[in-house]
Formats: sequence, C-alpha cells, structure tokens
Amino acid sequence: MKKILLLTLAITSMMITGCTEDGSDNLLNEEMIRPIKFHTVVKSDSSVEREYPATIKAAESSDLAFEVGGKLIALSVKESEEVSKGDVLARLDTRNAKNQMNALKSQYNNAQTEYERALKLLKEDAIAKTVVDQRKTQLDVLKNQLDTANKSLSDSVLKAPFDGVIATTFVENLENIQPQQKILTLIGKNRLEAEINVPASVVTQIPKREAESSYIIFDSEPNRRIDTEFVKANLVADSATQTYQVTFGFKNPTDILILPGMNATLVIDTTLKSQVTSGSFVSVPLTAIQSIEGINYVWVIDPLQLTVEKKEVTVEQSVGSSVKVSKGLQEGQIIAATGLSHLSKGMKVKEWKSN
Repeated sequence: MKKILLLTLAITSMMITGCTEDGSDNLLNEEMIRPIKFHTVVKSDSSVEREYPATIKAAESSDLAFEVGGKLIALSVKESEEVSKGDVLARLDTRNAKNQMNALKSQYNNAQTEYERALKLLKEDAIAKTVVDQRKTQLDVLKNQLDTANKSLSDSVLKAPFDGVIATTFVENLENIQPQQKILTLIGKNRLEAEINVPASVVTQIPKREAESSYIIFDSEPNRRIDTEFVKANLVADSATQTYQVTFGFKNPTDILILPGMNATLVIDTTLKSQVTSGSFVSVPLTAIQSIEGINYVWVIDPLQLTVEKKEVTVEQSVGSSVKVSKGLQEGQIIAATGLSHLSKGMKVKEWKSN
C-alpha cells in the first residue's frame, strides 16, 4: 500500500513540475509583454480647423420710431416686405403741424418786415437802437420756432435709413403714437453676421494665429460653404459661460433663405505661426494622449528594447480623431496608441495587430 501511495505522489509531482516549467512561467512571461497598438508620429501641417455653433444676426438692424407724437394715418409696409433706402414706411397726421407752421411763417414774415423797417429808421436816427435790438430778438425767436415746426413736420414721415426687410411691426393704423414709440424693426438684407462663443484658451492664443479662411455651413445646405470674415470680438467674458463672443460677417446669398435667429456651423481654418517656423508640429491619435491633472502625456516606445516611457507633451488642437502636438514629440517616434492606463515605466510591449 505504501508503494502505491509513493508512486502516486511521484507521478503527481512530475505532472505539476512539468506544467510549471512548460506552462505557467511561459504564461507569466507572456503577460509581462503587453500587446498594444503602435503609432508612428508624422509631421502635420499647421492648418487647424475649428467648428463652432453659430447664431445668425442681421449686420444692420434698427428699431424705427417717430421723433414726435400724433395719430398714425399710414403704415405703408408689411412684415417681410423688402424696402429701399428713402422709402416712406409710415406717416403721422400732419394737419396740426402744418397749421402751426403756416401761422409761424406768417408771424416770421411780419417780424422780418418790421425788423427791416426798423433798420431804415435807425439809419435816419428816427428810432432807438434798443427797439431795433428787440425786433431782431423777436425775429430770431420766431426763426427758431419755425425751424422746430419744420422739423416736426419732417419727423412726421418715417423713411427707411437703408435697404432692408421689415422684420416686425409694433403698431396699427389710426393708433395715437407717442414720441420714440417703436413702430417697426428694419434689418439689412445684403449682409448678415454669425456670432459664436469661444473659450478663454482660444482667446488667449489669438495673437499666435492668423486666420486663413472661415466659412459657415447651414444644415439645409450641408455641402455649401459661405465665406465669412472677422468683424469683431468682445473681450469681456460672459459671466455664466466664461466664453467670449466673436462675430463674423458674410454676404447674404440670394438663392437661399437665411434669416436672423437661424443656427449654423462656423468653421475657422487657422495657421499656427509659431509652429510653421519651428517645424515641430506633429499629429497623433486622440487615443494616444493621456491627461493627468491637466497635464498631457504620451507613452514613447523604444524601438530596440520595446519598452515604454511616459513623456509630457503640449497639445495645441484636437481635430476629429487626431491631436495637434507642438512640443514633446518628433516625427518618426513610435508611441502607444491604446491601453495607456495599463502601461508603466519600462514595461515591455509588443505591437498588436487586428486579424
């Protein structure tokens, strides 16, 4: 019985030893060499495209009102109607203004006659100079009143200050209108603007960039690009979003309908001047960047030893699935493109290729 037991233990020991020598150690060694995707760093051009949601605004917009009050007797336009500069848009009842002006004209003419007569008498020393001065003052007062009446009569007619489209009307005919009460809103029809909001990181880098081109795309015309140009930038951040408003202008195309309030996508193609000079601008996959506490890293692979080492990099822009890197990498270096969280300094790796 003892012989059988000893023989069984010997066979079991041989099996365990064989398994360890041929299997476990090899499996452990295999696990120490981590398969990952390799990526060879390539030089990238300095062009960077950024996309921003945009809101369309009218380049020219004006709320029009009368300077004087009165009854509205003619609202000559409707909403969405196109008008030209100088077109009459609305009129107030001018009967009282005309009567006042006619009365002032009569008074002014009489005062003018009296003043001229006084000047002749003064030359003949037949009237005191103080009387002449009084008549001159009276004439000047009437002249100012007549000018005011003329302006009131002119202000009773509302005209278009520029070519445009009637966006909104706020009143109806025969209403009693107060001075400065909004009558309608006129928007320009030739040019529009696109407003976007950009983060502080972009605003602070504006001096480094030179806009090569910018264009806008609408969902209704996804394959059509409409060129835009920079207009202005508000350098005071929005208190809620901490972003900065930037405005681009463009010519309103005549073959598609674009209205203020519409949404679009504004694309800005920029050039990073500093990287054009240095020639160190490279592109890597987005998956190759590991961010730890706000610092960006990549894992560089030694092509001979097939070991990895973490290296800090400066990321300029992300475009789709790739990232623009300006510092920390050189063209031709090999980096890890996947499995970054499982890597450690000096770890051996091998290239993983999908079947």
